[in-house]
Amino acid sequence: MTDEDKVEESGDSLLARAHERRGFHLGVHEIMNEADTEYMQHYQRWLEFANIKERHLDRKTKQIVHVAVDIARNAHPDHIRAHMVAGVKAGVTKEEFFEVATLGFILGGTSSLLLGMEAWRRTFRPDQKPAWELVEDG
Repeated sequence: MTDEDKVEESGDSLLARAHERRGFHLGVHEIMNEADTEYMQHYQRWLEFANIKERHLDRKTKQIVHVAVDIARNAHPDHIRAHMVAGVKAGVTKEEFFEVATLGFILGGTSSLLLGMEAWRRTFRPDQKPAWELVEDG
């Protein structure tokens, strides 16, 4: 293990590292960090290797795949959005993520399509109506 691979931070510095490396962090990361810093250290090291380190796939591709899988598995739209935000930082365009979101229909049916579109809306067009809002009057 190289010095770069070691995660020795704790508390706020570990959370800051997680945020910097991912491009975001979630409340779950704060919970894990506070409840069990040692667990968070191991989780962060594994995540940096598996999801962040560019080995055979670059960060952009990994974020596209992550979003596609999250959509197909009906993940929460805010979780999908977090990876869209990280993907944009890695170079994914809103048009590329729109195309990924449209695959939701093929990968997981209508509910996946709605989740993908809602995550896209929350990321790029928060001014629009939610994807599943009923519009009764034209």
